[in-house]
Amino acid sequence: MRMYPRRAVPPAALLDTCFNLTGVGGDVKVPSVSLVFERGATVELDRSGIIRHGCLAFASSGDDGGPGIIGNLQQRTLEVLYDIGGGAVGFRRSAC
Repeated sequence: MRMYPRRAVPPAALLDTCFNLTGVGGDVKVPSVSLVFERGATVELDRSGIIRHGCLAFASSGDDGGPGIIGNLQQRTLEVLYDIGGGAVGFRRSAC
């Protein structure tokens, strides 16, 4: 994202890493982003879940060590699978 100038946002904004994408249209070069989980599972996000209104669609979960939240923007092209008996969660791409 170095090729795009940063855009200032109010300090209270949840999505605080924003860029000036004026005039770029649909040609924004979005980096690939993967979520890497504790046991080595990796989920590559669809590019539609990375940028929202010119901002990276990620927010801090704070410094208190609380759990992270995978937002609906990142999940929109994933099917979430729950293995209650095995105590695991899985993801399948392009299922929605």
